[in-house]
This record gives sequence, structure tokens and C-alpha cells, in this order.
Amino acid sequence: MGKTIVLGAGAAGLAFSVSMASKGQKNIVLYEGEDVLGGKAHSREIGGRTVEHGIHFILNRH
Repeated sequence: MGKTIVLGAGAAGLAFSVSMASKGQKNIVLYEGEDVLGGKAHSREIGGRTVEHGIHFILNRH
């Protein structure tokens, strides 16, 4: 296999990278624009408390 390039280290990018590695791909390059992994899922300290932010969307239709 050639090189696999993954853009974004959010949930999908990380899951895809792990999936490719489990299939034997050894040359995976993961690019992330932020200084942390996880995309929209992360923890933040607000007022001395840790608040979990996730991949949540509230929609008025299904």
C-alpha cells in the first residue's frame, strides 16, 4: 500500500486512521490544524470546573 493522508484528527479522522492501521497500512500521515486531537470533542476549564464539549447538535427536525 502507498501513503494514506488523513486530514483532520477528529473522531472520523482518528477512527479511519486506526481502521487503516488494523488493515496493515503502515504509512499513515495525519494532519490536524489545531494543537490538540479530538476535533469538536474536547474538555475545557470554565470557572475552575472542567466542562466536556462534545459532538452535539440540537435539531428541530429528524
